[in-house]
Amino acid sequence: MPFTYRELIEGLKTIPEKHLDDDASIYLEGEDEVFPIHDLITNWENPLLHQKDPIENVDGVLDDGHPFFTVANGDTETELS
Repeated sequence: MPFTYRELIEGLKTIPEKHLDDDASIYLEGEDEVFPIHDLITNWENPLLHQKDPIENVDGVLDDGHPFFTVANGDTETELS
């Protein structure tokens, strides 16, 4: 079932203090792999706010302004919303 950003915020509040400086990670079900989160894009119409190259491959896939995380997947970056 999809997870909302509101639910994510509530879940993040339950992380013990000793883990707040750990790298944020994504576990990819079915692949049984963990990838580090590289960035949270909250305004992909203006990627300069994130010091990133223009984001073109999510245009038309996500609603305008829909935030998403970027993670490393091998040698390429993959966006997970």
